[in-house]
Amino acid sequence: MPRRYKPHAWFYILFPGCFELIALSLVLILVDSEPLPVVNFVHNDATLLSGGLEDCPTSHDETCVGGMAIVSAYIRHHIATKSEPTLFIPKCDRTSPFVQMHPMTWTVNRLILHEHFNWRVFRSSLSLLTSTRDLAYLRTSDMPLLITNALIPPSNAWYDFTKLVYYDAQSRLAVMYVLTDSQPNSWPGIDSALNALDQIAEVNAGVSGKDRWIPLIVFDDYLGFDEFLAAVSAHKNPPQVVLAGSGLDSVWKYNLTASGGVPWVGRCDESTELSYRFRMFLDGENAVTNMTLVREDLKSLPTALKDAAYQDDQKFLRSLADAASVNDPIVGTSGTMPLTREGSTRMCMAGECIIGDLFTDAFRWKTGADVAFLPSGGLRGPGWPAGAVRVSDLWHALPFANTLCTGKMSGVTMFKLLNFSTATATFQSTYTDMGDRLVQVSGLRYTYNTILNNSRLTSVDVWDSTGKAYKPLERLKMYSFVTDNFMCDVFDPFPSFFGSTYIKGEVPGVVDDLLSQNVVGEYLRQLGMPYDTSNQGRLRNDTSAVTHLNLVHSKDCLANTYWNDPFKTCSPCLAGSDGLHLSFSDEVIEVGTERGDNASSRIILSNREVLDATVFLKNRPSWIGIRNNVANSTSNTLGEGNELVLLAGEHIAFDLAVRTEQLEAGTALGTVSFGVLYAAQNHPGCSGARKDISFDVFVRVTPPPSLHQLSDGIRGAGLALMGIIILSSMLFSAWVFRYRRIRVVRASQPMFLYLICLGTLVMGSAIMPLSIDDSVVSKHGCDIACASLPWLLSMGFTISFSALFSKIWRINQLIYSSQHFQKVKLTEKDVFAPFCVLFVFNFITLLAWTLVDPLHWARLPIDNDWSNTYGTCRTEKSASITFLVAILVINIGALFLACLQAYRARHYSVEYSESKYIGMAMFGWLQVFIVSIPVLFLVMENPTASFFLQSALVFVLCMSMLLLIFVPKLIIFKKRNRRHHKSRDAISERAIAIVECALEGMAEEESGEDSGLNVSRLRDESEVRELKTQLRQSQDRIRLLEEQLQKGRAQSDTSASTCLF
Repeated sequence: MPRRYKPHAWFYILFPGCFELIALSLVLILVDSEPLPVVNFVHNDATLLSGGLEDCPTSHDETCVGGMAIVSAYIRHHIATKSEPTLFIPKCDRTSPFVQMHPMTWTVNRLILHEHFNWRVFRSSLSLLTSTRDLAYLRTSDMPLLITNALIPPSNAWYDFTKLVYYDAQSRLAVMYVLTDSQPNSWPGIDSALNALDQIAEVNAGVSGKDRWIPLIVFDDYLGFDEFLAAVSAHKNPPQVVLAGSGLDSVWKYNLTASGGVPWVGRCDESTELSYRFRMFLDGENAVTNMTLVREDLKSLPTALKDAAYQDDQKFLRSLADAASVNDPIVGTSGTMPLTREGSTRMCMAGECIIGDLFTDAFRWKTGADVAFLPSGGLRGPGWPAGAVRVSDLWHALPFANTLCTGKMSGVTMFKLLNFSTATATFQSTYTDMGDRLVQVSGLRYTYNTILNNSRLTSVDVWDSTGKAYKPLERLKMYSFVTDNFMCDVFDPFPSFFGSTYIKGEVPGVVDDLLSQNVVGEYLRQLGMPYDTSNQGRLRNDTSAVTHLNLVHSKDCLANTYWNDPFKTCSPCLAGSDGLHLSFSDEVIEVGTERGDNASSRIILSNREVLDATVFLKNRPSWIGIRNNVANSTSNTLGEGNELVLLAGEHIAFDLAVRTEQLEAGTALGTVSFGVLYAAQNHPGCSGARKDISFDVFVRVTPPPSLHQLSDGIRGAGLALMGIIILSSMLFSAWVFRYRRIRVVRASQPMFLYLICLGTLVMGSAIMPLSIDDSVVSKHGCDIACASLPWLLSMGFTISFSALFSKIWRINQLIYSSQHFQKVKLTEKDVFAPFCVLFVFNFITLLAWTLVDPLHWARLPIDNDWSNTYGTCRTEKSASITFLVAILVINIGALFLACLQAYRARHYSVEYSESKYIGMAMFGWLQVFIVSIPVLFLVMENPTASFFLQSALVFVLCMSMLLLIFVPKLIIFKKRNRRHHKSRDAISERAIAIVECALEGMAEEESGEDSGLNVSRLRDESEVRELKTQLRQSQDRIRLLEEQLQKGRAQSDTSASTCLF
């Protein structure tokens, strides 16, 4: 019969360890071979619906053009095929007929964008902040408004519902939207962007790897892009990506893909028919290494993308469109209404526009006013074909819920209004800063010469309803006027004209509740005929007219006015009441910084009065320092009482330094006040005036960023515990090897003792990855440590407890068979089967976990405060819970089986079973787990306490297992060794006695035989040598007997052990 191969015991010891090393190598390869990550940013101006109110009746109709359903379909398809994080920030639709006609009006944006599509932030223009509509449903922290350069006082309803920077956790993009800074509630775009970039840099402090935020700026202003790009690029914390609209001429030099560099620059049209998706390729530190542009056509969605979700989206939007269509009746007819505004085109800023004629005619018809005015900036829309005019067309033309304002003004005031309008307007058909100052009119016509400087107005004629003809404007005649509330109350400086009481008889404008669009609808409805859309000649540019109009015929101006020679009229000394036109750019400055650091900001003081002014500091908090930016100033530091001269029309910037060492963490508010003294010497008729101006400084003082990283001391303590575990495992393994032939070791089965030591060594090694955080290695190193942690803990636990189970199970089988007089033969290979099953189950589960959803390092905020973070190992998917439960079931199963076998062997000798000590260990572990597991959850956000507790748990588990397994064996070994020495001493004494007796007997025999010999012969040297030889032979015989005695004892021990097996 051939001999069966029996592997050496070392094979069973080294096999699991080698298998685990191979598995860990695979984990490291998988972690290290991740492809270069890509994130996407999508930008477009898509409306809510795909088409107009009557378009897109079904999801496959060809009129389904643009809209959020198509944008969502593209994004959904891209994520499904590429698995790349994608961020889209939709624009609030305020101008489409659907929004204006729906019962929810503007707030329907939240219903669609957030409630249906689940987008978490939106963008809009600054005018949304000053809207008088009921927008409570739109204002929500679940979908905040993103505007970076907005200055919103606490009194504004949007104060708690806006974001300066939006941090998207999936893509790690930190997005800023910089809008035009010439509107109310705006902050200079460059300053806002630089402050936001500094804020992002503070959040990124101490963060590495894929947790770093990627600064991205969208510049949505028509002017100053080159200056803006240069400023943010030169900043100490530059953005990684800057995107700009193509309405800017300077942006055309950037191609349609992207321009490389720091930052990356991209261009995207403000289009409702194209979507721009910027793909950003990132390195290990989330730095953009490349950027490409994908343009997606919103006019026609590919059939393959029209999935069930897209069809459901269109059905939902169709139901809302039907509700809006009920409110879109035909209100009248007209001729073809030409294009007013598209992209950067502004037809009403170039001169007379027909849509302006329609609205002002309707205003004048409704109120019976002599004249009507409307600014050119708000008029827009693509126009409409000849025929029916719907309410939606009117909302397209003027998408603001403005109401009418009526009053009376003199001919002089009307002259000044039109003189200002023509002197400041640019008369260009593309957007300019002052282009919207041109006014559209009804009930009058005026002529100007754009070649002239300063005063361009040459004639003004007002319609005489009695004589049915135009007559020249009369200087002191009172004319009733109508305009809208924006021009009457908001649009500087027109409120000074419509609120004038300069001449007796003038009545300031009063705002009513008549909605502009409703008034125009009523007007068209009562006409009974199509509205004439031909040019009426109300605004005429006559370049041959060289004499400008002057209604002030004398330089003898009234009190508090002066002769304004460029405009040939008497002007008030202070354009604003009480000098309000000398003011700071902002009422409140908000800054934030860490305690101990200095925060800086800038505020601009502008003198829009006609008088020079002397400005001096009156009061400031001690923690605010102020410096001016006057280059030729002898001292830039502005102290109390120091004076600065601010000429008319000029401005000066003040740099503020906030010293936070005097402030506690939290918020602080301080007021800086200046005194103003106007100089009237250059303007006869104006007397000096005094006033005070001030601004508030609101400071948020935050404590320094707290990363909660492990200290060297606590890390050293944990590693010391790991060293004790490893050293103990190795020493006990060496002891087993040294005394592997003695009875107590052989009875305990050395192979399984080796495995128990190996398991505790592997499990104790888990303290090493627990001690690793981003203070000692990179983010990639932390990811590797996190991925290895479950392998070390689970595999070490399985090796130890499955070996313990197999060991005790073998003893139970042998004892059971002997008690029932059955013959059984159990080899080590047979006993190794349960161990292999548990080991393989663990390995397969851990490998699947690592491939599907491995643990990785991440920083999380404490109480949503990104300045107070902690690092931990976490996963992205819910699959990890399934794998964790499987691991727990396997390992707890191994523990339960080991306890069950130990219970069955509770009556056996300690030499063969450790059930008593295992029970003690189980009871101790149960107490430790009951106390420590809740504590682990409580200290989860405290890495130091969490690391110490986890290390202590591993230490207690490993050392209790080693000590309770090996210490009893060491005690037994010591006791038996002591008995063995006593027995050996007794044998030695007996052997000496036997030798002495033998020697005495030999002496007596020799004495009896040789009695006749004389004494001198006995003392002969040769006989002495012979006696010594005989003595040595006797001693050799004694040693031989001792060796035979030891062999006999060893054979008896072997026989006893063989009986058990």
